[in-house]
Amino acid sequence: MDSDTNYSSMPEFEPSKPLPEDPGSIVKRIFLTIIKLLSYGLSLVIVSGLFSYLMTWFVPDLNSEDLQQGDISDWRSMLPIYLGMLVGTYLVTLFFWKIVEGQAIVVFGLSINGAGWNLIKGGCVAIGILGLSFLFILVVGFIRIVGYEFELIELLGFLLLFFIAALVEELIFRAYLFSLILKEFSLNAALFISALLFAILHIGNAHFTWIAFLNIFLGGYLLAFIFYLRRELYTPLGLHWIWNFFQGNILGFGVSGFTVSSLLVIEKQGDDWLTGGAFGLEGSVLTTAVLLGFCIFLTVYKPGR
Repeated sequence: MDSDTNYSSMPEFEPSKPLPEDPGSIVKRIFLTIIKLLSYGLSLVIVSGLFSYLMTWFVPDLNSEDLQQGDISDWRSMLPIYLGMLVGTYLVTLFFWKIVEGQAIVVFGLSINGAGWNLIKGGCVAIGILGLSFLFILVVGFIRIVGYEFELIELLGFLLLFFIAALVEELIFRAYLFSLILKEFSLNAALFISALLFAILHIGNAHFTWIAFLNIFLGGYLLAFIFYLRRELYTPLGLHWIWNFFQGNILGFGVSGFTVSSLLVIEKQGDDWLTGGAFGLEGSVLTTAVLLGFCIFLTVYKPGR
């Protein structure tokens, strides 16, 4: 752990008890956990949906057809909706973790200590993974840069939008879902199930591919493992946040199937399984290789443990 970050207030991220020998008790715990997850998911849909709907009053010209086709190029329209989602997600997650589970909210990993530095470190990991994939595709000629479009307000707007979007998903999948499964079962179960559900969430995205599914699964595994190792949410949040922003608004790819404005204007000349196609670099097998390498490294060496 870094000497400049205080983790003394963080609980131990370990299963609270070993799996019981009685098969009936195991089945009961699995059943109760499924009920909790379903209740949490339904509550998220209702409460976050309500807050998002209320926020659409500030977006009178929202075009839902654009969203279905993967177009979020108008960040001004999307920002109020994501703010509503964030409020709803935080309230539901807080209720379930504090009231239903009776756990200290510090497990969210949102202590202010070291927040800025941890966000930066997570962002650097994202830039490293995507940068390696991008440079290879560029060098071998599967894409080429055809222009630049620098619009400061657009970049800053999407930087804020993707921060909120990443925070919503980190609260759901790492702060609550991963932590709940880890508390009840094992690290491997928590890593696998949280990553799988994270990938399933993106199946409905525009231009979805099964390579993208694998990459998002690996990304969810990586984010959860970092959360487990670091005992704080800011490093995975920084990785998730800058991953989306750097992939879309800097490099010019799609972001999980969504189209955004970008600094670089690129032209794809290779197969979709190499370039990622319209889904983004998350749809490339080169990203699969880099993500897999990071996941193996964390699993084998567990740095900081």
